[in-house]
Amino acid sequence: RLAGFYPSDDLEASICDMFLEEMMDIFSGIFKAKSAPDKEAKLAAWEMLEKEHIPKHFGYLEKYLEKNGKPFLGGKAANASDIAFFAVYGIYEKAGVDVQSALNDCPTLKSALEETTKLGGLSSFPDYGLYFTSDPEHDSF
Repeated sequence: RLAGFYPSDDLEASICDMFLEEMMDIFSGIFKAKSAPDKEAKLAAWEMLEKEHIPKHFGYLEKYLEKNGKPFLGGKAANASDIAFFAVYGIYEKAGVDVQSALNDCPTLKSALEETTKLGGLSSFPDYGLYFTSDPEHDSF
């Protein structure tokens, strides 16, 4: 809200909140992989995220954008929900999940992400290290 990316209109705010919840649904999948009991279960969970979870949720967002006919989840301009998607996408990408393939199947969502990345300093968002990873050789696995 302080940065001006949360809508002041009640309807737009409720739509933004809906998408913020969807971003949490996308993000929460990572905890199943992170907390799986052993290496084989973790590998299976990471694969499920990449092959099922991410494409399904990106597909929901793509469908909304296509139906809505506007360039962003926030409508005519990016809002907090678009920035949240930028963050969730980045977490999965950094974790080594092939989110790019799912995004390539969602051209409108891809365009929204590319344009959102141009906001402020998002294109140079700092790298604070790795906590989630799909690499079984990494200490964070």
